[in-house]
Amino acid sequence: RIISITQSGQLMHVIAEIPVAETFDLSDQLRSATAGKAFWGTEFSRWAPLPESLMMETVRKIRQRKGLTPEPPKPEDFMPI
Repeated sequence: RIISITQSGQLMHVIAEIPVAETFDLSDQLRSATAGKAFWGTEFSRWAPLPESLMMETVRKIRQRKGLTPEPPKPEDFMPI
């Protein structure tokens, strides 16, 4: 979510909120899109619930990155039947 964009000469300053899980390759993407001229920084803003539409896909990606199966375990996986 873009909060504000300001421009001063050739410099562009964008303030936005983005889920942390979506920032892992952001630096590479920005540098690639700007021929290495862009730089960025982050600052914690707030905790917020992840929209349900993004939740399961985000969980799958995090689990895969950690070497786990993409699908989270079910409660019965932890209890003997």
